Amino acid sequence: MWAASIARFLQYAGATGLFGAALFYLMLLPPDGNTSAGALRWPKPLLVASSLLLFLGALLSLAAQAATMNGISLDKLDMPSVSVVLTDTQWGHAIAARIALSFVTLLTVVLIKPSLRLWQATCLLGTVLLASFAWTGHGASTEGAGGAVHLIADIAHMIAAGVWLGALFAFLALLCLPKTQDLEQQTTLFNALKDFSGVGSALVAVLVVSGLINSYFLIGLDHIGQVFQSPYGVLLSLKLVVFSGMLVLAGLNRFRLTPALEKSIPAGDTAYAIAALRHSLILETLAGLSVLALVAALGMMEPPIAL
Repeated sequence: MWAASIARFLQYAGATGLFGAALFYLMLLPPDGNTSAGALRWPKPLLVASSLLLFLGALLSLAAQAATMNGISLDKLDMPSVSVVLTDTQWGHAIAARIALSFVTLLTVVLIKPSLRLWQATCLLGTVLLASFAWTGHGASTEGAGGAVHLIADIAHMIAAGVWLGALFAFLALLCLPKTQDLEQQTTLFNALKDFSGVGSALVAVLVVSGLINSYFLIGLDHIGQVFQSPYGVLLSLKLVVFSGMLVLAGLNRFRLTPALEKSIPAGDTAYAIAALRHSLILETLAGLSVLALVAALGMMEPPIAL
């Protein structure tokens, strides 16, 4: 189970970074100039690292599932055991498609030069990859009329999370650059923070609504009273606590730290404001990664509705 959970975490982290960062370049950075995504040094390496994490995570997920289905350890895994999963199960078909698509994505971000075409292609590929998680998770297991609703909610949840977490990765890259003391860099950072705050409320709304829908299908009204007495409920509670912490930090960034940066730029004394933003965003990113780790673990457990 540990290997499968790690594999899911790597895939989640890679896919959210891939999609969210590419969308960040398209929507929040200048289209040209010294602070455009094409001119900066870090945007392409971030996409390469994210796609590599996703590809390796998908391979590990296949290996872990094959080992579990055949009742063997990872070190004793062989190709016939893997082939059975790939050819005889719906999950195997889905993970094979993800492995192939993540490999294509890795080649794309490595071979194509930083450009609008690369950001657009990566954003599109990232959207498909994020949506694919719904077909290898609990979202695809709901039968009947509610199946489509659960699937759509699961996809919406993943895409909203990708926008948020991918943006956090990009913001940290901006904040950790040596040129953060440059006026143009500071102005770009502030404008990106201001523009992102405009969609933050919508992201939170999508995450909350889709999360409630997913919880309805995974827990059920009859199990609400007992859910927190199970290991699944404990992890779910911890996820909600960490997510609440992310909301607090996001509110701090939007209403306190971003306005403080705006006031400090004309005076040329931004060191404190930038340091405060950096520390807050590091905490928010760590919280986001913790949520992904908890989601990865929850995905390997039977939800209360199935018990």
